[in-house]
Parts: sequence; C-alpha cells; structure tokens
Amino acid sequence: MSRRPLSTRDLQRPQLPAPSFTAPEPTTLALLAERYGITEKNDFQIVAGNIVTLSARVDSIIGLWGRLTLLDPANGQITTEDRAQARLAAADIKAQRRGIEIISDFTLPSFRRLDVPPQNYAAPGNGPARSCAAIWRSGRIDPPLTME
Repeated sequence: MSRRPLSTRDLQRPQLPAPSFTAPEPTTLALLAERYGITEKNDFQIVAGNIVTLSARVDSIIGLWGRLTLLDPANGQITTEDRAQARLAAADIKAQRRGIEIISDFTLPSFRRLDVPPQNYAAPGNGPARSCAAIWRSGRIDPPLTME
C-alpha cells in the first residue's frame, strides 16, 4: 500500500454523466411491440432498464467519491480511520465501475439489434473506462478509447 500523499488532482472526481431517465410506460412498450415486434420491444426494455441501473451506479460513485477527500492533507491530519474509510469508498467505487462494465456489455447486443451505434456524441473518441487508471489519468469515466 502506498503511503505517498495524494495530489489534489488524484482526489478530484472524474466527470460522470448522470442523465435523468424515466423508463417507458407499459402502454408505450405495448405500442412498440405492436408496431415493431416483440424482439424490438424486449431489446428496448432491456436498454431502458439498464440505463436506469447504470444511472443509479453513477449516482452511487458520485456519492462515494467525497470520502476520498479524507486523504487530502488540506482537510487536516489524516488518521488511520480516514485511510480505512477512503479505502472502503475506493473498493465500493471499483465494484460499481465493474458493475457498469458488466451491464454495458450485457446491453450492447440489444443496441446492435436496435441498430444503435456505440458512440459518445459529446466526445466521439471516448467510451466506457476499461480500468480505474484510465479514469484517473483522463479525469473522465468515459476516457479516450485508446487509453488503458
């Protein structure tokens, strides 16, 4: 375990898009099934449900990130308890990130069947993080796709 002090940049929360999203009503899903078929309706429902789950995971990461500032010397003496709390927060953040990765991978086939290309319209060369290091280096949860 590293005992080196973390820089202010190390402790900054990366940009995490947290769009608000409301799952479609059952009547909307019924109309989708009627017009496009049950497979398309099911894929749309999978995507919609997973967006809700992903948003909750992003919200969790945002909520947990503040505990990492316990390691900022500007906030006072860093105690053993501060380190323990920050370590727990980091483990929870890592677990949430892994959950995002799993859900994203599960959702991609539905996007493909719906003919929705994987793209970050705000930053076309960026995508889901493949490692925590990529998030740290870029300061984004959707770093450049070339970054490991």
